[in-house]
Amino acid sequence: MYITDDLDFYQNVRFEKLNIPRLNVQHKYKAILLQFEQELEDIKKLYTKHKDDPPIVRNVPPISGKIMWVRQLAEKIQEPMMIFAEQTTCMKTDDARRIIKKYNRIAKLLLEYEILYHLAWKDSVDVATRYLQVPVLVRYPQTTSGMLLVNFDPYIFEVIKESEYMIKLNLEIPEAAKVLVHSKDKLKAHFSQMKLLLDEDKDLRMGIPPIFLALLGPSLKRVDSAIRPGLISHTWTSLSLPIYFTQVKEALAELKIIVKQISDIKTTRIDYMLKEISETLLCDLPERNPWGVTEFLQKMEAYTDQMAMDINKMSQVVEDAVKELVRIFLHRAQLEQGMLLESEASTDRSETISVSTKLSSITESDAAPVSEDNDISDEQQIREACDELKEFFNQRLVESLLKATRHSLDVMRRRFFSGGRRSSILHFDENMGGINDGSRMPFFIADITLAIPNVVMQPSLEDIQTALNKATQLVLDISKGVYQWGQDREKQHGTVIHHESRRNSPTMLHGFGQELNARDETFASVLSKLIPKEHIKDFDIIP
Repeated sequence: MYITDDLDFYQNVRFEKLNIPRLNVQHKYKAILLQFEQELEDIKKLYTKHKDDPPIVRNVPPISGKIMWVRQLAEKIQEPMMIFAEQTTCMKTDDARRIIKKYNRIAKLLLEYEILYHLAWKDSVDVATRYLQVPVLVRYPQTTSGMLLVNFDPYIFEVIKESEYMIKLNLEIPEAAKVLVHSKDKLKAHFSQMKLLLDEDKDLRMGIPPIFLALLGPSLKRVDSAIRPGLISHTWTSLSLPIYFTQVKEALAELKIIVKQISDIKTTRIDYMLKEISETLLCDLPERNPWGVTEFLQKMEAYTDQMAMDINKMSQVVEDAVKELVRIFLHRAQLEQGMLLESEASTDRSETISVSTKLSSITESDAAPVSEDNDISDEQQIREACDELKEFFNQRLVESLLKATRHSLDVMRRRFFSGGRRSSILHFDENMGGINDGSRMPFFIADITLAIPNVVMQPSLEDIQTALNKATQLVLDISKGVYQWGQDREKQHGTVIHHESRRNSPTMLHGFGQELNARDETFASVLSKLIPKEHIKDFDIIP
């Protein structure tokens, strides 16, 4: 317990005011003074133990925290000494002189500690002001993509907070620190704005599908062109920072619009249609009552004709969506290229000679001008990327049709061999073709007649086998009713392509992939390569 916390100490002061001779107050002061000497030793040991890393109040900056800590130690020895100094009789003893010398040494030590850290902090304020003269952005060198970071040192905010506490402690602060305190709100707003813009740019780029990255090159270059002055000319003290933020925000807003537009087209008009194609069932099977062979073939022919028309319409929707994407990309490429050249020309005119001192820290790629050859090559790259985009979605359409055919053949196989009931919808069901209520449902209607001396089944097993093989071929021939992308669509309207004409019609799958060795190769032969043989083999009546 310290003297300042001792109740007897303050009671002795009160009794002294009564001026009662027999209380022997001076003797009590001498005893308390000797106790105060031990307290001085404790304060000295405490200072020696924690001077390098003292306990600091929460949310207090380090320098101000150390000064507050050492002031608390000084107050614990200063207040009792002020009371002892009023007792002239007590302070004339040898013990008092020894304690006074010890007090002076400790008080000087604590004061020097405060002055030392205060002066060191004042010198460090100039470092914080120099941090404000750097560009607002910096490119992180250890990433392949050259990720941008906000070039703001946290020490600036630390100096501002230290200055506020120094003012509360009645300590002198430099003029530069006063300017920082005055600019605190503006710096925080600029820092938050810059970080928000970089996060938005990062999120936009991550949300772009990889297939569209090359096609959005001009739009991304315009955003990069709007951001680039932050790497060169704009510092945290620039008066043009609000204008710079506005330009970056406008460029990001335009990029956000185009990204949302193409993403919506891809999701709602391409991906959805391709999923519908891949989940379409291309065969019509009996549900509850068995069919005759002739009835089965008639229904299969009508059903496959209708499926060919439906898939052709869905393919046309996908093709139109891809064409719209290509138009958007080509239009944006031409528009962005003109705006980019105009923006770079205005930026070059506005740069002053003082900016040249900052260019040494910037990579050559950041400030490299765009030449006419680069413009031509960029336009050529966009057109090549558009061709790749068409081929990519064309291939996805082929894969969706292949998946639908594969599953339809598998459903037919399981239905022929396992019985079961077909769902009333036109989409796959994992349980389709399985066992229903523990019994096998018949597929065909057949009559057995007595032709002495033989028993004859009508239709015969050969006729049923031929019907099954023909139904399989009808499923394979559905793709021939799907027109190849780029063909004249006018001929398709109002025209129904039946299975007989599909066999001799050109297919859309000349670009089916690396499986094709010739443009005139039929779709059935392609499927025979990609679908396991057990899925398209001749079906047997008896499993």
